[in-house]
Amino acid sequence: MILLSFLSTILIFALWIPGNNVPASTGFSVVFGFFSGSTITLGPAMVLQISELSKALPNMASLYVFESIAALVTSPIGGALLSADDNTNPLFLQIFAGTITAIGTAFIVLARIDQSGLHAAVKM
Repeated sequence: MILLSFLSTILIFALWIPGNNVPASTGFSVVFGFFSGSTITLGPAMVLQISELSKALPNMASLYVFESIAALVTSPIGGALLSADDNTNPLFLQIFAGTITAIGTAFIVLARIDQSGLHAAVKM
């Protein structure tokens, strides 16, 4: 999960921002769709892996509450950033997306450290 989230962040900053033509955008969309889709679907599996059985449902509900709030807040912000430059340059939106993805990756790393310490080889 950490690796896929990190790769999603790198893809935004290294491929989406500098790519300003159709082939670059298409390549970014395909590769980013794979990595971001993986990070979205692994969230519930991670929550279930670290939860006690009696607390699995409330923890899943908390996960989806945070995800829904993030989706409700970031979509209008992204639209405002996209229209800030008369829709000619999506740079502000791209920087926002990369920053939010990087923050999410940092939270995943912090959650891993909280659960297992700094031991990378510990299986959860």
